[in-house]
Amino acid sequence: MPENKKTCAVIYSGGKDGHLALLKILASGIKVVCLITIDGGKRHSYMFNDLRKVEILKAHSSLLRIPLFVYKSPASFRPKLFLRTTLANIAKAAKRCYKFEILCGGMSDFDDGVTASDFRKAATEADVNFVTPVAALDMFASIRYLERLGVRAVIVGVTGNISSRWLGRELCPEFRSYLRSLRTSGIYADGNDFQTLVVDSPAFSQPIQILKTRVVSTRDNVFLKVVRFEPSSSSRSLLS
Repeated sequence: MPENKKTCAVIYSGGKDGHLALLKILASGIKVVCLITIDGGKRHSYMFNDLRKVEILKAHSSLLRIPLFVYKSPASFRPKLFLRTTLANIAKAAKRCYKFEILCGGMSDFDDGVTASDFRKAATEADVNFVTPVAALDMFASIRYLERLGVRAVIVGVTGNISSRWLGRELCPEFRSYLRSLRTSGIYADGNDFQTLVVDSPAFSQPIQILKTRVVSTRDNVFLKVVRFEPSSSSRSLLS
């Protein structure tokens, strides 16, 4: 089958890694038929180190002109323990609504704990055609890549050794320098220690403007919850 005839669904939470994976898939000529986000309900932040943001992801879906599929995880859902079952269930549920051959994720082989290779192995066992187009990029490389593409992402969650003073600030060279200074000091931090929200991208028809936020603290994390937002007045052509 010709490359540009293949179809793909992208696991997507609105952050830098999933968005970068989406851009790479689009650039390859593969058609993205839907975005898949996982809704963990009231326990979402404890399962994913992130807040629920389905409404913002609906806005991303609209700005990208790609449908959004919301996978509601069952109470027994444990993403780090049951990868094979998880990927199979996600693919099966999404395929009831959208036809696709490939499932894509923004995981890296440099992630601490569960890596992209773990997901690929689980997908093979689950008979899911799963790709990880940003697997070879570490945290610093992925941030630089986003900067080159003109993607803007705001830091909306920190954990571990990342200071909460970065909440609400955009990914930037200064933040990269901060992360490197942590490494130099012997403090390890990777892409799982902070969460981001993409607010502008060459694939968006318009940027997103954040209007109101509030800080939410859990046992291990500090999040910036986006209370109110809207597409900005500027517009551009969609990425072809």
